[in-house]
Amino acid sequence: MKKISIVIIALFVVGAVLVSCKKTIVDKQLTTLELLSGTKSKTWIGSGATVKLLTTNTSYDLFQILPACETDDIMTIYPTKIVENKEGLTKCDSKGNDIKNSTKWTLNADEKSITVENFVVSISPTEKLNFTNQVLKILEVNVSSLKLEGQIKYRSQEAIITASFVAK
Repeated sequence: MKKISIVIIALFVVGAVLVSCKKTIVDKQLTTLELLSGTKSKTWIGSGATVKLLTTNTSYDLFQILPACETDDIMTIYPTKIVENKEGLTKCDSKGNDIKNSTKWTLNADEKSITVENFVVSISPTEKLNFTNQVLKILEVNVSSLKLEGQIKYRSQEAIITASFVAK
């Protein structure tokens, strides 16, 4: 009986060690690249964006200005260094292509910012924000949210844009 108890305790200890080792592997820390783009792709939906003019310190909530067909756009980031901006549920142009634009991006060496080659976001039928070789600082990235910031030209003035996204 004593031998059986020792064997059961030994099996329990070995099982606990194996389960604990497996948990450590599953809970590994994700890299910035994995958080941004997943293993095949990661889809983000805008949850807010502000532009702050540097000359006047005036801020604009772009989600109050943009039409619904722009605020529900879907951004998909691929680990192959491609980012796509697609129409969301509300289409700006029901006859147009679902992919509004696609460009290359790179994660900078410090992993605290990304550079987007050529990305365009419409803020009205006649006004667009152009991100050409734009460095965007990663203010926050985790499995469920992303927050980026960069200096841009907005209505011919220097400005800081801050954009927030939630994972889809």
